[in-house]
Amino acid sequence: MLALTPSCGHPSPNLGEGLDSEVVALRLEINTKLHLNRPLSKQSLSASGRDVRRTGRGYPNPEVPKYLVRIVKMWGTRLLVLCLFLLSSCSVMAQSNFQSKEPGNIFLDKQPVLFSKGEGSGKVRVRVLDAFGKEIKQGEFAEKNILLGKLPWGWYEIREGDSTTGTSFAVVPAPRQKEEGWAALDVALSWLVPQEQYQDLAEIAHRAGVRWVRDRISWGEVEQNKGKFDWGKYDKAAQAQESRGLRVSQVFHDVPAWARTDGDRHRFPDDLRDVFRFTREAVKHFGGKVRAWEVWNEADIPAFSTEPASEYAAFLKAASLGIKKANEGTLVAQSSFALDSPLFASQLVANGTAAFYDIFNYHTYDDPRSYSLHAKAHAKYREDAKVTELPVWLTEAGVPRSEKEGPLSLNIQREQADYIAKSFVSSRLTGTSRHFFFILPHFLENNGSFGILNKDLTPQPGYAALAIVTNILGNATYKGEIRYRQPGLHIHVFDDGTNDVLVAWSDKDAVQLPLPLTENAKNRLNRLELISAYGSPLPITRTKEEPLPSILLSTMPVFLALPRGIMADVTAPFEKEKPAKPTPRKRYDKAEIVLRLHPIEGKADKKEEAFHLERDRPTQLEIHIYNFGEGQFQGTIQIQSENPMLKLGRLSIAVDGLKGMERRVITVPVTWEGRGMRASVSAVAVAQNGERSSPAQIDLIP
Repeated sequence: MLALTPSCGHPSPNLGEGLDSEVVALRLEINTKLHLNRPLSKQSLSASGRDVRRTGRGYPNPEVPKYLVRIVKMWGTRLLVLCLFLLSSCSVMAQSNFQSKEPGNIFLDKQPVLFSKGEGSGKVRVRVLDAFGKEIKQGEFAEKNILLGKLPWGWYEIREGDSTTGTSFAVVPAPRQKEEGWAALDVALSWLVPQEQYQDLAEIAHRAGVRWVRDRISWGEVEQNKGKFDWGKYDKAAQAQESRGLRVSQVFHDVPAWARTDGDRHRFPDDLRDVFRFTREAVKHFGGKVRAWEVWNEADIPAFSTEPASEYAAFLKAASLGIKKANEGTLVAQSSFALDSPLFASQLVANGTAAFYDIFNYHTYDDPRSYSLHAKAHAKYREDAKVTELPVWLTEAGVPRSEKEGPLSLNIQREQADYIAKSFVSSRLTGTSRHFFFILPHFLENNGSFGILNKDLTPQPGYAALAIVTNILGNATYKGEIRYRQPGLHIHVFDDGTNDVLVAWSDKDAVQLPLPLTENAKNRLNRLELISAYGSPLPITRTKEEPLPSILLSTMPVFLALPRGIMADVTAPFEKEKPAKPTPRKRYDKAEIVLRLHPIEGKADKKEEAFHLERDRPTQLEIHIYNFGEGQFQGTIQIQSENPMLKLGRLSIAVDGLKGMERRVITVPVTWEGRGMRASVSAVAVAQNGERSSPAQIDLIP
């Protein structure tokens, strides 16, 4: 496909299918979120297709000049789409009149803020506004040396004269989060920015204070011809992220076209040895540059997998064995749950997948107030799977914002920024050990904006909010909440190792809150600093009559550091819902033997996580037996069904001399007799010494 670059330096999408495959895949991901979740948006975002008034990248179409219309009559509509994209992209880039030497105009704490404007030698009058639209600085400067000095933490915009638009920048704390900090970030670096921006985006992620990031890779792109791997841009992305100390969690959710007879890249491969080899080679190649691999994305919904959970279970086992073959220490995360999906979860339990992953993870795009409900639903699955001791990662949590026309207003951007602190805190109090905000780069879909950077990598207020959360809470331990009779108040307390940190917000604006302090607190209060979600200082109310301070709450979260132990009435977390004592995961002595069951004439039903089987018609059940170990397997395959209406022709089949990396296919006659509505068939490999493989189970429905 042809890639063009307009004169303003802004990369256009590839032609051919309209967009490169990675962006299309991520857009599919976003469409799914808009359709299946209820994000915190005042407007309804449709997932049925793009707004016809917008270009492929989501920018508003400018007025079409008459000369373009004449050209289109000669060359067709594709050229029109390209021209409109170039015009709109250049117009967006033209708004950035000021430049700095910092990536994305992200300045670190105590670093002088220095800009320039073009190559002129004259003077320019500038104004600096904060996230609340308040002018905090103005003056006349030399165009080549606009030195604003040291500014407090926060998000800002520098404007020329009386202009109503300008260039955004941020001042953030110097990164200090430890390696195992829980605040993380989905960057999709490999897919959402051109390669020349990889290093800058990695630095911007680093300056946000995160240590863990989530990226994407396309198996189908890397291994276009079987056995020949071309890592291409994914090498550059991994190198850029490693150079900034970022730990990468990598996810893939496609297969090469050659891996299926039908060429469908979004279904699991015909031969599971192919994914074993891919993951083994990927881990060998990237080594420590990729610390974790997430095997598929949201396999519980049809947007990413139309096959039942039993098919995913076999795929996960093969992929995990390939990863661990290359490096036992590399982490494996099972496919993220898009929804609570109890039927999908129960199928994974029945197939014994818990022995093949190290991280349980899920996604949510809902109101943070509903996070506890999702956590409870997933806790039930984790208990059934006996993985309560495993870490829980929330690998996508985000919210789109939109305007009817044009770019996001400052107020809308601030709504998204306010969401970030609420989301991180609400996630933490449910017990998650790592939380990934979705998403860092600029990303538009169906008029919804998810990213916290502009197209030119300059920050929106949400970026400053993320940096404040990671700095203040990234290494902190959750202590509990302070509960009020008045509804709609959210008061949480963390311990950052030095102080207690109060994080508070209200569902309504203008709520005056006396700080809930102990009797002797006033003797331990010196200088207090209340800061906004973006890091800017806020006033604290104190009077002679009432020496204990009070703060004004709104829907914007605020942070306040206090001496340890002076907060009153802190309710410890999980006091009513302590999880059951962790039960060790079941391990399988013959984990390298993987079984995959599939009825030859059965049609997959994703909604029911089962295969359809016609009543009273004899058919065959295929059992694919894989040996991912090095030695030979000698033993039997034992098959059973607890439903007497399902008649199986064979219950035990001998397997002799199954060599390492060999696959063998056997068939079992099966007939559905009677009126039952659902039946299960399971199989397990039993070695001659009694050691067993993980089970394989499929559900059948008429």
